[in-house]
Formats: sequence, structure tokens, C-alpha cells
Amino acid sequence: MPGLTLGLKYAKGQKVDPTLLGSAQAARLRLEGEDGKEWERVTDITYTIQSGSLKNVSAQWRNSTNRSTYADSANENRLIFRYTFKF
Repeated sequence: MPGLTLGLKYAKGQKVDPTLLGSAQAARLRLEGEDGKEWERVTDITYTIQSGSLKNVSAQWRNSTNRSTYADSANENRLIFRYTFKF
């Protein structure tokens, strides 16, 4: 379908030094002698109008998930609208 895009991102971190962090989770890791870990996944679905009076207007839905052993985990949904100006 013209104008529709899908983007996927994934990041993973390991061996995070908890001595540099001040969270309760990091304190627990320090007591147990363990390193921190985390991962994040972001999915973007975007549709851009291809013609007419709203040409180049886009709507994007972003869903992200973050999990961590040294900080609070998070889930997030965003709805983003864009318009590109051409000079």
C-alpha cells in the first residue's frame, strides 16, 4: 500500500555497571554482585497521504517496550502527526 511503512528497532544491553546507578534495583544488583541488563523494542507504523489537499501529512503510531534489571521497566504508546513543508 503506497504511503504505509513499518519500522522495527531492537536494542539489548548487558554488563551494565550498577555502581554508577542510584536506583533500588541497582543497589540489589550491587549486593548480589551482578551486572545489569536491559532490552528495548520499538515498533513504528506510519501512513503518509499521497495526494490531495492533505498530501504529505502523516500519522504514526509508535509502541515501545523497555525492560531492565537496574531501572523501572516501561511501556509507551504515541500517536505522532507530521507535515513536511517544502520551500
